[in-house]
Amino acid sequence: CDFTRASAIIRKQLHAPKIRERREAGTRLSILGLLEARLIRPQTIILGGLNEGAWPRTIFLVGGGGTILFTTDGGSTWSESKFAESAGHPKLNSVHFADQKKGWATGGEGKIYSSDDGGKLWQEQNSHVTTDLFDIVFVDSKLGFAVGDDGTILRTANGGGNWKTEASGTRHRLERIAIAGNRAFAVGFGGIILTAEIRREGN
Repeated sequence: CDFTRASAIIRKQLHAPKIRERREAGTRLSILGLLEARLIRPQTIILGGLNEGAWPRTIFLVGGGGTILFTTDGGSTWSESKFAESAGHPKLNSVHFADQKKGWATGGEGKIYSSDDGGKLWQEQNSHVTTDLFDIVFVDSKLGFAVGDDGTILRTANGGGNWKTEASGTRHRLERIAIAGNRAFAVGFGGIILTAEIRREGN
């Protein structure tokens, strides 16, 4: 192992130009880079992705009791989204927006919600499943996928108007799904990784 070379690489990364200068947000909250995150032991980590060079105008967090919070000023203030249905809502695990207006959130009991106004108001969609869902992603405003317990994979080709179950070949919990080019990748419990070509025919 070339320790001199490794040390040089680490020093270069530590002194690399920052996308955004760190802002003080109290001693309990920090925004960390990939290297920094490996050098500390935080109590709680919120994972997120950003386009390099630009931060999204609106940032969303989801959680227990159907909580959906959003900020439009980089986290200085937060507002709570509302639901069209007044009944109780389960824990939410994931939120995804295809554009500035159209978004989806998913969580326990097979629940999927959609928003057409940038996340201020959410309406329930019928997923036709009751298993917990852990992640949701859309290729565009029409074609989307959700994954969850018991190897559940859901697909829609009309923005969630109809959700259909796709065969996954596993009963393991699927926790995350991502799109790369014309392929979808799902990962889950037991180190399982599934991949398939994205089909664009309608439901």
